[in-house]
Amino acid sequence: MKILVINAGSSSLKYQLIDMDGEKLIAKGVCERIGIDGLFTYKPQLPGKEAVKAASVSMPTHSEAIQAVLNALV
Repeated sequence: MKILVINAGSSSLKYQLIDMDGEKLIAKGVCERIGIDGLFTYKPQLPGKEAVKAASVSMPTHSEAIQAVLNALV
């Protein structure tokens, strides 16, 4: 089973995707400056997956931030 953990603050959203079968971290990252200019970071923990470091993404609300996370994970 995979679990998505989200910690949402007033202008940021931190996330981790965990595979509970092996208790392994699959990916983690953060959406920063939500409602301002939006920065998205994605750090996969699997070989062959490319990280996204501080990409500028339009995130006027937390809804867009969550969508950016889901798009990166899927």
